Amino acid sequence: MKLINKKNALETPTHLAFIVKTRIPTCYANIIFEHINRYFHCFCNFNFKNRAKVAIFFNSTKFLKNIYYKIVFYKYIVYICGIHYDLQQFITEGDMELKGTVGLFLLFFCGQMSAQMADKNYTPQSGQAGKDIIWVPTPQEFVEIAFDMANVTSRDYFIDLGSGDGRLVIAAAKRGAKALGIEYNPDLVEYSRRIAIEEGVSKRAIFKKADIFESDFSKATVLYLYLGYHLNQMMRPKILDMKPGTRILSNSYNLNDWKPDQTKEFEGNEEWDWKAIFLWIVPAKVDGTWKLKDGQISFTQEFQHITGTLTMGNVDTELTGKLNGDKIRFNAGGMEYTGTVSGNKITGKRTGGGSWKATRK
Repeated sequence: MKLINKKNALETPTHLAFIVKTRIPTCYANIIFEHINRYFHCFCNFNFKNRAKVAIFFNSTKFLKNIYYKIVFYKYIVYICGIHYDLQQFITEGDMELKGTVGLFLLFFCGQMSAQMADKNYTPQSGQAGKDIIWVPTPQEFVEIAFDMANVTSRDYFIDLGSGDGRLVIAAAKRGAKALGIEYNPDLVEYSRRIAIEEGVSKRAIFKKADIFESDFSKATVLYLYLGYHLNQMMRPKILDMKPGTRILSNSYNLNDWKPDQTKEFEGNEEWDWKAIFLWIVPAKVDGTWKLKDGQISFTQEFQHITGTLTMGNVDTELTGKLNGDKIRFNAGGMEYTGTVSGNKITGKRTGGGSWKATRK
C-alpha cells in the first residue's frame, strides 16, 4: 500500500490553512510541523509489528490524555496523507491498514510531542540536585561585577564549567564574546539554548551536554567556576596547564593555597549568600634554571610568586618577583627586571637600560 499519494506531500501541506481551520495554538505550530516531517516518513517505513511496538511505548504519555490534541493531530496526519475524508467517515469507512498506520503514528508522534512540550515547560529550581553539586543561580548583578573584574570583551572565549541555566554564558555573549556552557543536566542545556535564542545571542552562546571532568576547556581565555572547594581543587591541575594569561573566575570558593590575584568581597550584603568573587591569572611556568649570556637565574615558583638566585660571575643575588600570565617582573640587588616568557625563552629589559635574555637549561 502506498501511504502518501503525492510526492513530497509532507513538505508542502497548507500549514496555515490547517492552523486556521483547527484553531491550534500557533505557539505549538512549528514544533508540530517539525516533528511530523521528522518522524512520519521514518515511521511509515517500519513494518506493522514495529509500528505497534513504538506506538505502545509512547501510549503511556500524559500528552495523550488531551483529547483535543489527539483529534487535531489525527486530522492533520489524515490531511497530509492526501485523504479528504471527513474524520468520522474515515474512522467508519477508511482502509483498515491505513487507519492502523495513522493511529499508531499518532501515538508515536504524541509521545515525541509530550517530551518536546515537557522541555518547553521546564524551569530550573534553585537548589536542585546535580551530578556533583546542587545548582544555585548567580544574581545578574554579581555576574557583571565578575565580568568587569576579568575585563570580559568581544576578544574573549568564555567557558562556564557547570553552566546551569546559562545566564553567565549569555551575559558573556552579550558582551560580544564567544561563549560555551558545559552542563551535565540535559534539561538545563535545552533550557539555556532556548533562553539564548530569546536573547538573540544563540550564535555566540553555545551549550553542550558534557561532564566537565571529561571536557577540553583549554582554549578558554576566561574560565568560570562555581563548583565548591573540593571540585575546584580537582580542576586545579588542568587550570594550571592552561595558556598563561587565562583569567579564572570563581564564585565564593578559592583554589586552596593558590592565592587569587584579585578578590572582591561582599560582606554584609543581605540579599546575597555569595561572599566573594576571586580572580586568578594563569602564570607561565618558569621554575628551574635559566641560562644568561654571562650567568644564570634559578627560579623557585609557587604559582604566580617567584623567588630565587641571580648568578653573575661568582656573585649570587637573591631575587623576588611575580608572574602575571606570561609577564615576569622581579628585583635582584636593587635592579628591576621585566620580561615576557615564551616557552623556553624569556626576553626583557632591566632598569637603567639594557635588555636581557634567558634560555631554559
